[in-house]
Amino acid sequence: MRVGLLLALALVAASVAAPATAQTFENFKRFCLETGGEPEQVLAAAEAAGWDVYPGALVPTNLDLRLLGDPATGAPPVESLLTGFVPEQGILAPVCTVAGGATLEDLRDRMSAWTGFEPGRTARGNSTWIYSAGAEGLAPHLDLVDVSGTELIAAARSRGRLYAVQVRQGAGPPMIVHFSVNPDATISPTH
Repeated sequence: MRVGLLLALALVAASVAAPATAQTFENFKRFCLETGGEPEQVLAAAEAAGWDVYPGALVPTNLDLRLLGDPATGAPPVESLLTGFVPEQGILAPVCTVAGGATLEDLRDRMSAWTGFEPGRTARGNSTWIYSAGAEGLAPHLDLVDVSGTELIAAARSRGRLYAVQVRQGAGPPMIVHFSVNPDATISPTH
């Protein structure tokens, strides 16, 4: 994960209240996994659940992102949801991130149970699942954990749409990040 996403994730971490009765993985599953992480579908699912744009959120204007929270949990919210498009390894990728009160271990365990396989580790030590989805279920592609954007696009062209999930600790609470790479993705001309 590179600079654009790191900046966005720092904003999510800074905007979340102290952990309380967070349901981080359940919200991640509902908003990110069940929607394929597509921003329009993520926003629709969040709005249907009563989540709204977090007042006072500082989201960079040069990125197409929305930061949402559940107003029922107070201000700032116990958890936040970031969705939109960010430059990830030179690719403008759809992203869906939930930050909240879960522990890194809980997020790792729950994601491993959901995928049915253990994560790979990035050079920075972050737990990362890369997979494709088909009629027979999820297929792991852990050989892609630390590859470049060009290599991810080449892999998506030969293997189909790829999904990546990473559990990471930011400046605030743990977060779980989802992004995907389509076979027709291209490297950003500014990268």
